[in-house]
Amino acid sequence: MNARIKDYVSQILARLPARPPAVRAATEDPSAVADEIFSILTGREFCYLSRGRTAPYRETTTALLKRDIERGEPVRFYYDIGAGYHASIHPGESGLVFNVGFSELCVLAQIASFCNRVAGIYRAGARFVLVIDNLCGLVTNAIPVDDTLGYCSELRTLIEQTGMHDRVEVLVESEQFDAAGYAIDHGRLAADAAA
Repeated sequence: MNARIKDYVSQILARLPARPPAVRAATEDPSAVADEIFSILTGREFCYLSRGRTAPYRETTTALLKRDIERGEPVRFYYDIGAGYHASIHPGESGLVFNVGFSELCVLAQIASFCNRVAGIYRAGARFVLVIDNLCGLVTNAIPVDDTLGYCSELRTLIEQTGMHDRVEVLVESEQFDAAGYAIDHGRLAADAAA
């Protein structure tokens, strides 16, 4: 393996599991804490948008953060990471990939970094729910649920192996909804779009 790649992977692995610093003396005001967390979330490390482009989301996001803070609960984030598979990087040569890999490791490392930063200002910290919209994959691309459930099982194993289980959980659409109940009413969708 190339030495630079090996070094990069080592850096990512060093970020796991989340190792929060001691909470610094900070304001206990929920609004101020929510504002600080929003600033972390929209900073360069975690967001590609400029401060100006994130401004329209500040009020709604800080209100949700403040609600969790007032309850003394971890601030909660839902992060949709796809339908439980990856497209091939070699179209025509190989099919879909239903295994977790480097991208999921990078996601967990980024979550660990974010959780560490939040824990430095808010004792209850942050918690992430990784959403796998595998029924969407079934309905839109005919991807079998059994295949995506294998991916979900591997993802949960990776979360355990990296020690992130106390900060990350997985929400899988097919474990929450019946596939028949998820079906799209195409007639109603077309009528709504025409209105």
